Amino acid sequence: MRECDVASWLTDDEWESLMRAMVEGRYQLLLGAGASADANGPMGSPMTGWTLAAEMARDFGIPGDPEGKLQQVFSLARQRGNATTGENLTDYLRNRYWNCSAPAWYRDIVSIPWKYIWTLNIDDVVEHAYRTSFKDDAVQRLVSVNWTDAHRVPSAEQVTLVHLHGVAASSAPDNYIFDISSYLLAATERHRWHNIFADRYADTPTIILGARLSGEIDLETILEKGRLSADGPPSIIVLRTISEFDEARFRGWNLIPVQAGASEFMKEVRSRWASYAARVTATPEGSPQLISPNALAFLNQWERLEPYDDRTLDRHHDFYAGHEPEYTDIVHELDAFRDARTSLIDQMAHTSPQQLVVVSGPPFSGKSTTAMRLVRDCASAGWQTYRLDPERRPNIDAILWWARNFPRTVLFVDGVADFAPDFRVLVDRAIEASVPVHLVMVERSSRMKEVERELASLPSYTEVSIESTLSSNEVDRLIEKLARPGRLGVLVHEGSAERRRYFLADHGGELFSAMSGLSEGEGFVERVRRRYLQLASKTQRTAFHATAITSALGYGLPFGLCMATSGLTPKELDLALRDDPDFSEVVTVRRARLYPRHRVFGSYMLESAFSDEQNFEVTQSLALNLAPDLSVAAIRARTEIYRLARQLLDYQILGKWIGQSNLERWYSSLQEVFEWNARFWEQRALAASHDGRHAAAASWAEKAVGKHRDALALNTLAVVLFRKALEEKRAESDLIDGYLEAVAMLQEARAMARHDSEYPFVTFFQYTLEWSRRRSTAGLPLHPDIVRRWNDWWQSALNAEVFAGQRGQATLRDWQRKWLELSVSQAR
Repeated sequence: MRECDVASWLTDDEWESLMRAMVEGRYQLLLGAGASADANGPMGSPMTGWTLAAEMARDFGIPGDPEGKLQQVFSLARQRGNATTGENLTDYLRNRYWNCSAPAWYRDIVSIPWKYIWTLNIDDVVEHAYRTSFKDDAVQRLVSVNWTDAHRVPSAEQVTLVHLHGVAASSAPDNYIFDISSYLLAATERHRWHNIFADRYADTPTIILGARLSGEIDLETILEKGRLSADGPPSIIVLRTISEFDEARFRGWNLIPVQAGASEFMKEVRSRWASYAARVTATPEGSPQLISPNALAFLNQWERLEPYDDRTLDRHHDFYAGHEPEYTDIVHELDAFRDARTSLIDQMAHTSPQQLVVVSGPPFSGKSTTAMRLVRDCASAGWQTYRLDPERRPNIDAILWWARNFPRTVLFVDGVADFAPDFRVLVDRAIEASVPVHLVMVERSSRMKEVERELASLPSYTEVSIESTLSSNEVDRLIEKLARPGRLGVLVHEGSAERRRYFLADHGGELFSAMSGLSEGEGFVERVRRRYLQLASKTQRTAFHATAITSALGYGLPFGLCMATSGLTPKELDLALRDDPDFSEVVTVRRARLYPRHRVFGSYMLESAFSDEQNFEVTQSLALNLAPDLSVAAIRARTEIYRLARQLLDYQILGKWIGQSNLERWYSSLQEVFEWNARFWEQRALAASHDGRHAAAASWAEKAVGKHRDALALNTLAVVLFRKALEEKRAESDLIDGYLEAVAMLQEARAMARHDSEYPFVTFFQYTLEWSRRRSTAGLPLHPDIVRRWNDWWQSALNAEVFAGQRGQATLRDWQRKWLELSVSQAR
């Protein structure tokens, strides 16, 4: 490779993108042997490659020159002891690679926020840097795991270091990856960190220090597939020497090669850090080199939305063709204002220290566009505006720190239902600490109940519902907006009256149908269907299918998951997005996730274009490939993968897509990987109960309770027991026993449930009313045990927080009316 200074290896634009993303904590780090070359171990610098093979061969009495064949030497050494000292292999490695001190340039490593740190080294250089040598400089707490350890999710202030080839402190030789059999095990074993690395590497910008990436069989397949370059900052590989062959190899993997030592590269990063840190955010704590850890945690989750950021990152994006709105569409003034804009601006103009504005509406109503217009208005008025990256739940401490130091900040959240409990905690703490918090949130109408349950009781809460039909004034503004770029389609030669009649009379003001009909006969969804059928490969069709599924559940498809499900490589995706008009018309990439051009398009295809069996195969594949990222830790952290899997397992959603008759086959096929998960058994039980297989349903519901005895599992068991008793023909005394058994489960669920949970109450009142109607129809009086339990639950419901609001009170009145009607009919 050519000789030049470190700075010259990247263009100005590449440095700009890299440094901004590093400051914001968007990079992961992969370390190879070269990253430990300057470290000091118990017996000097840790040996690598050729040197280690020669010493191991000598010390373990292996004859001949191994010629650097470390894999073969390791296999032979495992079978014998040290010829001189009698050490076994694990003691031999521990004595040479543990308790290593980190070189000085690791101070820069620990002062950067990383998404993950992956290492191919078995030493503890990174651990020593974070916990001892440069502890005071570290902006994150290190959590170190071996490749065989259980999955875990770091908290907001932590970073996970994963030893992909083992750790020298291990006492088990099987935990090292040096020989062929270990490589193959790591590459194929489910629930291991190698699967997670494959997903993260595909879509997370990566800096690779001191790793030649040759000979690692467990990583080679991952690396050869390349990285997604259509979206996001560049990935870099830094080595002291890079041959022309390796340069071509790395560039083919979408890696930018930098010929330099790791310390030189980090020195260049350090020299640029302060200026980029200052550009990303001011630092009230005043450090010229280090942003506050709270600021780093905030920026790791929130993306800045500039008022005049008019970059067009996707040349195929077309707002007027029905594509999902982007913030740049608002910057380019492509949107026609909805009537609600005025009231929203008035709301944000209030001086209330806490403001929660929720914009709701059905699909394709313009709710996201309306909310983003409000955010842009705020940005233009001098507010700092940020959008949540939903990968992990919001860091409440970081948000409060930011809001305290930057009170003129507006936070934008699209899809707030997933995080409504977190934002309730945020506002409660903000009120207590007198910290100003301003939130603009979006949610579809079907999930507003979850939002209202958590947030509606707050005095600063405002909900604005956007209808899918346009008013007369809104139609006029839309026509004017479409006329300017010549996007009136079939109306281009019509007069004003005909244009208004088209929107208001022909389409009843419905935004989706009216905009779809403008495209000269071929509507939005028909165009998507045609484009899908024209896709060139099965991998592309599967990628779109999987994207449609996750979008219908309310999420983007992480590219690592797409790759595992469809077989589409990063190179193939880059090419398809750039050059394939059919694929780029139906799929887009935003923030390392795939989306249909509009969520409505994906839902339409699921309901009308894919067969039950096609949906079965792709949902099954998605579930299998979600499994490695799922764990108890992921559930506690409510990660995006967990939330996606939770929705995917829902028997009612699945039943619509794959057919009720296929549900048991689907769940049965996934039992091996989800056997540990209570949600899996709950949904399987409910599916069986719905199908009338009550014995199996009861068994699986009890299994869910055994896996995790909480309010939801107990509620599911109660539902199954209620249904079982109602449908079985047994003696009346046995039926009452069945009823009382189910109520006992609900009473325990009520005691364990969150204060704002309605599920135990809904289940009790719904099935008690059904039970009582059955007795009434049979000419039997209300059973005294049923009456006593109704009175008990009624008093509890009257005092429950979940029913304190208007909607809750209306629900109680409805139950009371139905109970009184039953009582009156009994009296007659």
